[in-house]
Amino acid sequence: MSGAVSAAPDPQGIAVGGASLIPTIRIQHRHDDNIFSSDILEESSTITNLTPRLEYYAERDDQNFLSVTYDGDYARYWDSRDDDYEDHTLSILGAYSGNDFFRLRADASTAQLHDNRGEGASEGISTIFRDETDQYDRVQAGLFLDFGRQTSRFGFSLEARTIEIEYTTN
Repeated sequence: MSGAVSAAPDPQGIAVGGASLIPTIRIQHRHDDNIFSSDILEESSTITNLTPRLEYYAERDDQNFLSVTYDGDYARYWDSRDDDYEDHTLSILGAYSGNDFFRLRADASTAQLHDNRGEGASEGISTIFRDETDQYDRVQAGLFLDFGRQTSRFGFSLEARTIEIEYTTN
């Protein structure tokens, strides 16, 4: 048994302060015969998954924009309530190009996420030793600078990224 419902195949934005507020939601109801991805201890459950998204998007053109996004991921395991989870991600992405010689793109996000039992850090570990999902915080940021024109003989790009993951359980 499986099914998914989306609010709109092509979400429409709501005009807010010269930008668009774009809400979307996805609801999925399915059955998994092996929720722990285990060869030894197979357990099944029906799962209801709700994934809302809210994006504030302001754009002057393709090269100059700002996006602030919240992504949620909520799941209920009807036969294994210890595996329920609530994931949250807040991110910002922006790009600026004053001319065709210089382009800047920056992003940052913070998230509270999880790994299902039997996945990620608990892959291959018996669920007997893990009575809950692995939860962690992830913070990341990136910067991309591009100097030079497509047609010039000289140009260079610089990219930097940092990702920090800290497990809060197990």
